[in-house]
Amino acid sequence: MDMKDLHQRTGSAIQRAAKDLPEDYEITIEIEQGAGTVRLFVPPYSDDENGEVINEFSGEDIAYKIENAIAYAIEHKINAES
Repeated sequence: MDMKDLHQRTGSAIQRAAKDLPEDYEITIEIEQGAGTVRLFVPPYSDDENGEVINEFSGEDIAYKIENAIAYAIEHKINAES
């Protein structure tokens, strides 16, 4: 994969997160030389529950990690509401 393709995929993943991430969920992206981490902040769904931070998204590149975080958030919200 060339860098232009990677940049386009990463930009598209960020735009998708801004559009499709469920309300009250947040994604942060931490970049350092040679590495990147995507963290998903999951809100609490009851007074007895704490929110959680998930940063175990693996993948070939940062775009893949962002897409996995979005998918996890959507599935988590569906399961929390059922």
